[in-house]
Amino acid sequence: MRPERGAETLRIIGDSGRDALAELRRLLAVIGANDTARSDAPLARSRAWPT
Repeated sequence: MRPERGAETLRIIGDSGRDALAELRRLLAVIGANDTARSDAPLARSRAWPT
């Protein structure tokens, strides 16, 4: 195995994660700007989630 490839792979994964998070924040900002629902409203529960 080549450690230099592992380091490069981890850098790419980190960059991709940061890019995805930034995009998600932009999308949530758009949704939040147009959302008329209260931000303190309870979240819907899924049957798949433990209670």
